[in-house]
This record gives sequence, structure tokens and C-alpha cells, in this order.
Amino acid sequence: TRQIGGALGVAVLGTMLNSTYVADIDAVKWPLQLPAQALAAIRGSIQGAHIVAQNSHDPQLSQLIVNQSNQAFTSGSKHALLVAAIIMTVSVVLTLWILPSRVRPPGD
Repeated sequence: TRQIGGALGVAVLGTMLNSTYVADIDAVKWPLQLPAQALAAIRGSIQGAHIVAQNSHDPQLSQLIVNQSNQAFTSGSKHALLVAAIIMTVSVVLTLWILPSRVRPPGD
């Protein structure tokens, strides 16, 4: 159960983080001089965004890319961690409700 829970947790929370990140990146009004390949790298991951920012010759564009990608990643992390906290809270309540309140001796 721990391995299945861990795998599902990574898959579900990672998907939530990624979908929020991409939605926030898509909502940005990017300058027209940003090539399609660069935008695809920015949408792909925060690491890609930072690489694009490093290779940019325009310091303002570079700062915009870093700020927006960091903000989008933080927003995605916040949503994923909120869902994880809700799942953990529900799990605790269910565990306390389902498990017996006292230990029974063997043979009972």
C-alpha cells in the first residue's frame, strides 16, 4: 500500500502541479520576440524556463521569464500541497474512526 500510495501521490500531485504551472504560464502575455521554441521550453518545465532566461540577450525579458516561471511553479506547488494536506487530514480522520480505540489481547 505504501508503494501504491507513493506512486499515485506522485502522479496525482505532480499532474496537479504541472497543470497549474502550464495554465499560469499560458496566461502570461509574452512579448512577441519570444520564439515558439523558447515558449515551449518555458511551458515544459521551470528548469527549461530558467535555461531560456539564461540564454536571453534581453535582461528585462530574462527577468520576466524567471519571475513568471517561479510564480507559476510556486502556485502549482501551493495547490498540490493543499490537496496533499486535505488527503492526509481525511486519512487521519478515517484511520482514527476505523481503528479500534483500545488494543485487544490475543485470542479475543
